[in-house]
Amino acid sequence: MYTLGTAAKAAGVSKSTIHRAIKRGTISARSKDGNSYEIDPAELHRVFPPVSQPDTGNGSEKGSAERYATPAQTGGNGGVPDPELAIRLARAEAELDALKQIVEIERRRAEEIRAERDRWAGIAEASQRQITDLSAKVREPRSWWPFGRRA
Repeated sequence: MYTLGTAAKAAGVSKSTIHRAIKRGTISARSKDGNSYEIDPAELHRVFPPVSQPDTGNGSEKGSAERYATPAQTGGNGGVPDPELAIRLARAEAELDALKQIVEIERRRAEEIRAERDRWAGIAEASQRQITDLSAKVREPRSWWPFGRRA
């Protein structure tokens, strides 16, 4: 059984990382007295791989810094790019360019639709004003006498 400190050393992470994993429920642990935990090694290494890796033969020990290091990009072909990978990259770039063109076309179309909507909204407002003005004039009492006198 690991304590919080020994589990952190075995996994190559901080104690707070282990504690957060326990609080989230990612790792199950038994609380001894409310302040310390008993963590099963199998449970810990289910989530966090152990720091001690088998020797690779190059003389370097695998620590937490090397475990997260970026692997070499050259592969086994001396720095020459993989032809299949280059083809996939070219296809992806062509697809990206096509999608960017489609997005631009749709953006222009949306702007045209907004302008058309605004134009129609202006026409509707003008029509509504005309209707309001005409209905106000209809409500005014008019005399049949053309000279403004009432009979």
